[in-house]
Amino acid sequence: MLIVISLLIVFLVGFSLTIFWPQFSFGNQDPLLNPTAYQAPDIQIDFRAVDSNQFKNLEVFSEVQIEFNYIAKDENDKQIIGVIMATNKDNAQIILEQMGLKASSLEEKNLGRNEPFSPYY
Repeated sequence: MLIVISLLIVFLVGFSLTIFWPQFSFGNQDPLLNPTAYQAPDIQIDFRAVDSNQFKNLEVFSEVQIEFNYIAKDENDKQIIGVIMATNKDNAQIILEQMGLKASSLEEKNLGRNEPFSPYY
């Protein structure tokens, strides 16, 4: 049994040396230890696009809008159910007030699943 284990170790060491021999034979290729082993890539960046009129006339992104489900009452106490887009819950409340509605319920619309990484089964 000891002979088999010894032969297996010799085989693995020999196999490893044949696989990794190129790394041992070419010397140190680490650019931090051997600065001549590293050549900086020749990169040229054309920045003329930044100076173009198309780039200068780009519009800034607006804030992300979130959908909110609401239940509100109008000035006649009629219940209204709907969906509104706003950047946050406070903004949604302000928009509803500007529409003359008093929100009794304002919830962010649930898009997707609560647990997106759980399986469907």
